[in-house]
Amino acid sequence: ARLHRAAAILIPGDIFDTPGVQLSTIGDLMEILREAPRPVLVVPGNHDLYGANPETFLRTPFGLLVRGGWLQDVSQQPFHMTSADGVPIIISGHGYDAETDLDPGQYTAPPAKPGTFRIHLSHGMLLRRAPGMPLRHTTLDQLADLPNLPDVLINGHEHLTHWVQRVGQTLVLKPGALARLTAHVEEIHRPIQV
Repeated sequence: ARLHRAAAILIPGDIFDTPGVQLSTIGDLMEILREAPRPVLVVPGNHDLYGANPETFLRTPFGLLVRGGWLQDVSQQPFHMTSADGVPIIISGHGYDAETDLDPGQYTAPPAKPGTFRIHLSHGMLLRRAPGMPLRHTTLDQLADLPNLPDVLINGHEHLTHWVQRVGQTLVLKPGALARLTAHVEEIHRPIQV
């Protein structure tokens, strides 16, 4: 964030690989987050909650970090800021839950005043094309038909895939996961990046 002079740090879910993280690991992360030069804006991923259930939020390390102010969950409260040249920016989000990818509306942003730049974080199985097997997902073609698409959509969930693509006026970013979870060859060679 310092190197890129970022205005905020955006993470589209999966802060943790399980909601059953050791206290020492949470403490280590808190020390790292204390040094964050900008707000850390997040949505909960499937690994951050028990059973993809948002009602477990208060019992998770993710919930603890949000309640303590270390993280800001934009699925609960959008974040408002202004760009260096005076453009209002709203960062909103939709975390993972049992309804994820049943309604593509999770990838849309709340309406805003004209001239507002909208960034939306999401955590779902957003794919370029249908996977050819039974898997709950949303395709880019389905996004193209939706009203209220944001200016930038940053999507998490699929750990190995990272790409950037436009859907109409929306820039869609899939950064992949922040952490490696397995010893899979693709995972080992995947660059961790911002």
